[in-house]
Amino acid sequence: MALVGNLGRSVTLPPDNRLRDVLSVTEDDGDGGASVISATLQIGNDTQGSSATDATIRARAQIEWGTGGAQHSAEIDVRPGLILSVPASFLRISVANESAIAGSSYVAFASASYLPRGGPSFVTRTVRRDTALAATATLNLAVPTAFIYDVDVRRTPNNAAYTLRFLDAAPNILYEMAVGAGSDPGPIRLAPEVTTVRIVNDATQIDRARAVFGMAL
Repeated sequence: MALVGNLGRSVTLPPDNRLRDVLSVTEDDGDGGASVISATLQIGNDTQGSSATDATIRARAQIEWGTGGAQHSAEIDVRPGLILSVPASFLRISVANESAIAGSSYVAFASASYLPRGGPSFVTRTVRRDTALAATATLNLAVPTAFIYDVDVRRTPNNAAYTLRFLDAAPNILYEMAVGAGSDPGPIRLAPEVTTVRIVNDATQIDRARAVFGMAL
């Protein structure tokens, strides 16, 4: 079994949030059967001698994969040394630099290989709000894809109390959770019907909020 196509290349990513292809591969046996394609994605600062860490990188990847006529897609966070394994006969990866800082370009590189078997890939997608959420205001965060299984919500300052509500597409409130001042609920398992996570600010202004959605591909 072999892979053909764009097996990986180095791409410069300026801070324009525009997706650029780094990898697009297909099995060459032509039977459309399922196997496992493993891809490694590296990303770093586009400055000689500098380094990138999970905390400093703000980038996203759009991945598309499938077998035969079936196709799936998901948007995920990119971190240095990200490894994906998906049961598929084709895989495409595009990457964008989400940083809003002028001049903060990244370089991304991807490579792929065939595996006879493999387990699920656990990845994340982070949704941020960097502007203030006033007292008693609400913020709706759409669940990014059908592959999501949990969410970890954090806010600044940590002493702001809030309520999390979990809604379906109707939208109906399926369940909710009160989060006290100074506490973090940690990862919360999401019911499959949840399409929106709503933050209800109880009192103190929230300066920034972030939700990290976990998913298994």
